[in-house]
Amino acid sequence: MIALLKIFKNGNYCRIFFASFSSQLGTVTSTTAFTFFLLDQYAAKPNNASLVQLMYTLPSLFVFLIAGVLADHLNRQKIMIISDLANACFCFLLIAAANSKSMVFIFLLLFTITATSKFFTPAQLSTIQGILKKEEYPIAGGLNQMVASIFILFGASLGAFFYWNFGIVGAIIINLCSFLLSSLFIYRCKFQKTAILTSEKAEHLNITFVFSEFMRGLRYMFQRRLLRAFMVGTAILGLVNGGLSLMPVYLLKFKLAPESYQQYTALSGMVFGIGILSGSFVASLLAEKIKLDRLMILGYSLAGIFLSAEYFSQNVPYFIAFYFLTALTIPIVNVAFFGWLPQLVDPTFMGRVQALLDPIGNLFQSLLFGLLALTFPQYVSVELPFLLLGGCLISVALFYLIIFQRAFKAESVTLSDKERNNS
Repeated sequence: MIALLKIFKNGNYCRIFFASFSSQLGTVTSTTAFTFFLLDQYAAKPNNASLVQLMYTLPSLFVFLIAGVLADHLNRQKIMIISDLANACFCFLLIAAANSKSMVFIFLLLFTITATSKFFTPAQLSTIQGILKKEEYPIAGGLNQMVASIFILFGASLGAFFYWNFGIVGAIIINLCSFLLSSLFIYRCKFQKTAILTSEKAEHLNITFVFSEFMRGLRYMFQRRLLRAFMVGTAILGLVNGGLSLMPVYLLKFKLAPESYQQYTALSGMVFGIGILSGSFVASLLAEKIKLDRLMILGYSLAGIFLSAEYFSQNVPYFIAFYFLTALTIPIVNVAFFGWLPQLVDPTFMGRVQALLDPIGNLFQSLLFGLLALTFPQYVSVELPFLLLGGCLISVALFYLIIFQRAFKAESVTLSDKERNNS
């Protein structure tokens, strides 16, 4: 707890944290509000609500090539401010589109806002790497996980509250204000130049340069064993996140509680959010006691065991209990991951590494959605995905156990050779 309070004494980190919180608050609120708005206005076309969710996940697959390169070669503070201000302007246009009920412009603007936000995250995480100490990275990872859990727990409720009380225009105005507040927080930061500009500034920013630097980042990742391993873990987490967003509802509707699955779905969502929030505190404490590589293996192992146990669910209390335990262990993985990643990556490549990892999770999450659409319920039972995804997590834990040992052994051999050469 002392370490948690100490990190907020860093004024720059404190402002970045609240900028991110403000931006996420507005985005979550408007996402939920638009879902309700489209269901109200176009009840005969419920797929419009699904398209809203797609507009918030698809853009990362389009902008990851350029977002990381810009974060590594341009002023990161300016990237974050411009991203927020541009989104505030798009919100003005979104108000007009909502009033005119133009679906084409609504979806186009939602896509554009999300795509613009994808430039903010690599710049933000790369800047955090430059303003925190090595031992503070896991704490920052824990704080990010806590914020995410708060929005999981209360985001939908906040969106519904603002929509019911202020309408869709009010929800968009709140989103607009959140972007302006975020840009103000970032503007007031006083960064050292090394934190916001780690590479030589690009004099000629063109397609050839962007593609060349993107390929450099890709080679950088594939040439490092641990980063390749992180890509595998990110892909599996993408599958698991996709499964957890759909399979609990299917399990409740088609097996455990067909008559009251809506109520239990709401309850399970609340339980999951509480589990994530509790797990964030636990993971932050464990990160101070356990090495991050071992913590990551522990998180994958426990999450895999608990997720697999949901395969055997015969009643709602059993399912809810193991659903909570699964949520409790997921932050252990995320805190270890985001605490260790900045220690492994050269600051001049951090933007590209982050921008490359993000779409991997989204791609495999979308892949799982497609597989479920093709195989469920004709070829796959409602319980089987829990066992398969749990097995994937346990397999990753075993894979990491081998990879991490080899990596550390190779590192110790290299250090010994250097010591002998120096002597």
